[in-house]
Amino acid sequence: MSPGLKLVTVEVFNEVSSKVESKIVSVQEVISGLRFNATNVTKQGYVATGDSVSLQGEVLTGTNVTWTWQFKGRTEMGRNTSIVFQEAKTATVTVNATNDINGQVVSREFFVQDKIKGLELRASKKFAAVGEKVNLTVLMAAGSDVSLILNISGDTTVTLQPNQTYSHTFTRVATHMVNLTAQNQVSLIKWHLQVEVMEPVQGLSIQGSSDAIPVGVRRLFAANILTGKPVRFLWTFDLHHHAMTMHMTKEVFYTPEEPGLLTIYLKALNTLHSQNVTKYIMVQNQLSAAVLHAAPVDTFINKTVTLIAHITPRSNSVTCLWDFGDSSTPLHTNTTTVGYEYSHPGQYSVQVNCSNLVSWVLAQVEISISVLECEEPEVQVVQAPRLAIWRSQPTLVEASVDLKGCLHYGAQYLWQILATPSCDNDEGPIRLPVEVDVRRLQLSLPKMALAAGNYSLVFSMSYEGVPLRKAACLQLSVMATRLMPIIEGGTYRVWSRTQDLKLSAVQSYDPNMDPDRQSLLHYHWECQGTSKGAEHCSSLNFGLGTSDPVLGISGSELEAGVEYTFRLTISKDGMPPGSTTQTVLVESGHIPMVSLECVSCKAQSFYEVSQNSYVYLKGTCENCHGFRRGRWSAMTLENQTLVLDSSSTTTESDGMDLVLRQGVLLNGESYNFTLHVTDESLDGDGAASITLHSNMPPAGGECHLRGGGEAGMEYGKDGEGWRIRTLLDRVHFNCSGYSDLGVSETPLLYSLLVTRCRDDYCEEFCVYKGSSPEHSAFLPPGFSSVQNRVAVSIRVEDHQGAAITALNKSIEVVLPEAPREYKSLPHWLSELTDSKLKKLLEQGDSQRVRELSLALITVLNEYELTRHSQNERGYRVRIRSNITRALTALDLITVNDIQQTSAALAQCTAMSREFICEECQNSTLNKLESMLEILQTDTKQGTVTPTEIADNILNIMGDLIHQPSAAVSGDQQGALPLEPPPPSRVAAKAYSLSSVLMRILMHARVLNEEPLVLRGAEIAATGKLADPQSLLCYHDHNSPECKRFSIPRAFNYSLGRAAAGNSIMQLLFQVESNPFPFNFVANYTVST
Repeated sequence: MSPGLKLVTVEVFNEVSSKVESKIVSVQEVISGLRFNATNVTKQGYVATGDSVSLQGEVLTGTNVTWTWQFKGRTEMGRNTSIVFQEAKTATVTVNATNDINGQVVSREFFVQDKIKGLELRASKKFAAVGEKVNLTVLMAAGSDVSLILNISGDTTVTLQPNQTYSHTFTRVATHMVNLTAQNQVSLIKWHLQVEVMEPVQGLSIQGSSDAIPVGVRRLFAANILTGKPVRFLWTFDLHHHAMTMHMTKEVFYTPEEPGLLTIYLKALNTLHSQNVTKYIMVQNQLSAAVLHAAPVDTFINKTVTLIAHITPRSNSVTCLWDFGDSSTPLHTNTTTVGYEYSHPGQYSVQVNCSNLVSWVLAQVEISISVLECEEPEVQVVQAPRLAIWRSQPTLVEASVDLKGCLHYGAQYLWQILATPSCDNDEGPIRLPVEVDVRRLQLSLPKMALAAGNYSLVFSMSYEGVPLRKAACLQLSVMATRLMPIIEGGTYRVWSRTQDLKLSAVQSYDPNMDPDRQSLLHYHWECQGTSKGAEHCSSLNFGLGTSDPVLGISGSELEAGVEYTFRLTISKDGMPPGSTTQTVLVESGHIPMVSLECVSCKAQSFYEVSQNSYVYLKGTCENCHGFRRGRWSAMTLENQTLVLDSSSTTTESDGMDLVLRQGVLLNGESYNFTLHVTDESLDGDGAASITLHSNMPPAGGECHLRGGGEAGMEYGKDGEGWRIRTLLDRVHFNCSGYSDLGVSETPLLYSLLVTRCRDDYCEEFCVYKGSSPEHSAFLPPGFSSVQNRVAVSIRVEDHQGAAITALNKSIEVVLPEAPREYKSLPHWLSELTDSKLKKLLEQGDSQRVRELSLALITVLNEYELTRHSQNERGYRVRIRSNITRALTALDLITVNDIQQTSAALAQCTAMSREFICEECQNSTLNKLESMLEILQTDTKQGTVTPTEIADNILNIMGDLIHQPSAAVSGDQQGALPLEPPPPSRVAAKAYSLSSVLMRILMHARVLNEEPLVLRGAEIAATGKLADPQSLLCYHDHNSPECKRFSIPRAFNYSLGRAAAGNSIMQLLFQVESNPFPFNFVANYTVST
């Protein structure tokens, strides 16, 4: 019967009845073969904590089974259930299967383990050296009954406990695999790591290196190590911090392209360790040639010969072995230059072996050593060690040379300016303007010759044909002069309100640039204040703007009776700004509007005045049309009146121009000059003023005078009653302590002046003028008629001409006595001109030539006035001719040169009967022309007329005119020659040059200024710049110049028409001798 619910029916019946009874019967199988299955459980019954285990009951037979599970006191019903084991231990699960027939119970043990979690194997080092211990540590967060097995590269197997550290020593270089296996019945985890075992790098070196290698040669460099595996190499080649090259190989080739210091950086490295090596190698050119220079190749014993080896190509770290050829021990040096002195004369062959670290070369040179036949000279620059000058002013620099009596050789001088403040620099000299004579003892630098900056000024002296050079140096600073702001019209002006006000700054300039090459200036105008207060300025409208060179203001904005003060500021890049002011008084009505200009200030670049100043002020009236009249006045700023009349001016005070005589101003005083102008076509007076501030002369010092013989014996000092024998006794002055107030660095000029007089005739000689504060010279003798007395003065002046007379003495200067070995004084003088004067000329000492010439010729002239005999005539002619030749051989550079030379030449021609050397006459004429060329350049409006120089030149011309006239006096028979004989040509040329001289001098004259009068012994000249009404010698004129000449009044109209409103230059000449003694006139315009 199959199991299940069965319906059992029973019927009981009889005949009467029946009854059926039914009942359902459950048929069940007997339970047998009870067991249960579990998931997530190993065969051995191991299960992991936390895992869900599913349980399912199974029976072989049995129906209607009821399942009851029991675990840890908990009962679950059903065939299927699940359990989670939370603890690692042995757990028992029981299942009870029952039906209505029977029941069975089965129990099963489960072995619960924790899974392995957080397993980690740590090594104390991932990179280790051979033989170095490495700690291996096992870390585990969870896991029970775990087995830990550590295997190292298959060589070593170790069983460990969790969190245990194992120390292992690696014995070979390799990449070692370290494997960790962690296992229990429920989990298995493996961990791997690598330990790199290496040899550390040691003993790194560079193979193939040396102290030096040549340029352009390929070199192999190799890296060597004693230990180190594995290893990599990094090369860096750095040549003189230029291009760097890098390589990563054990061996590398390198070719240096240029000389310098090669730095090789080598790095050997592995992950464990690195080592660096730095090697410095000099890269040098291979020397191919050498030339040995000696400076000088000709010199004297005990003088340094500088030997310079010029190596090709250039190289560093060159050492030289010098053999000087005089049996001395060869000399080792680390330079290619050496100085050596020879102690014996002779011819020497110098050899040098110069080498660097990669090559060597030889060179030699021949040197000649001789003996100087006299003591060595000494040279110095007077203003050393430092001199500061203004770029806008000419400068005189002077050297002194002590030849120590050595006249055997011809001295040569040279000035050089180097563009560096260091005297030791070998740079070439700066090119100076062609007119600068660099071969004199005095260097005259014109203005603008040097740009502002610092220089070295070197003076050197050498002997002609002799290997000797002596040099001296100073540091020269050229300073820029401040900008010069100028508001045209003056310091103070009166302006009519009927006209728009225009203030012009166009004449402002930079004194450091040529007037024709001015660069751009920046202008700024402002109203500084008014007589009604500064706030009144705000009412003005600057129509043309405040940055234009011209400021315009409408007359309608100006208020009558008010003074306005305007400030002008000019500037330019690289220079500090400069400012000036002008005050304008506004008046109503039509009045003359006057402007003033200081012409002499602009011409000389001096805007300050002193007692020595020449001042020319020019007035103009912008709106005058009728007859105008000017009236000048002058006051000091302390309200002291300066009287302006014929004694203080050459124009007087009633014209539009004012020229002051030199000497009328006082040192230390500033002056305000005012010009008042009236015009018959206008109302009232117009006026303008200009203020000239004072320039103080040098101060703070003293000068002394002493005399001494040729042997140097001093026999007098600053005392009276001296008796000097000229040509035997020198006068020596010495000044010290003087400075120019405010600019003490700029050089001062010192002058030694001698004045001698007889009756009403005086001669002044500038014996010396230069930058040296001390000097000695022979003086010209005094006239015998006044006991041979002369006035000696020393003047000190600054670069603007402000001067002070530092000393004034009266000295008796007498003729010398000739030495016993000479027949007479002319005999001795002749010998002096043949020897001493000639030597000075050969040595180029222009100053000494002029001084000695002046002393010699004035001694001869004074001697001839008192005593001479016919048998001395040859000596006298020779003396005069030699002196003339010497003076005319000198170059003329400055006006001071002209002053000294013309004074001495005038003495040469004074006694014309002895002046018979035709060559000398011609050379004198040529020299006069040179003088006129310089005067032509320097004489212009605003400069003082050089009347002293002009007198000397005119005297020379007169004597040259007189000479041929005297030679032919009374002898006029025969036919007229077609060409004049030579003496007549000289006379005619001299007469022509006298006219040229006057025309040059008249360039400095002012309209209607007093006549320029020059008077010489043989010729007189008068010049005047005038309008037609003011010419000299109209019919009723009684001046001395007009005794032999007059102009009819009727010429006034025709001259005025010819002048057409311009001025007329009038020249008058009075010649005592006939300039044309042979009646030859070559197209000369002569009016009588």
